[in-house]
Amino acid sequence: MITIRQVKSKKDLKAFVKFPFTLFKDNPYWVPPIIKDELDNFDPGINPVFDQADAFFFLAYKNEQ
Repeated sequence: MITIRQVKSKKDLKAFVKFPFTLFKDNPYWVPPIIKDELDNFDPGINPVFDQADAFFFLAYKNEQ
């Protein structure tokens, strides 16, 4: 069963940001981003786009993974 959950906590946000590491782990052409930079992109206190817009992020889980 697939479950969709909204990112609501810092723990969820870290899972959201780290997901590409799992998705692309076997791709030799993938260049992983700096995690801190990615977290900053989604931080309303740092990224000025959130002064003008709202954003909602979601994670999909299949069998709790």
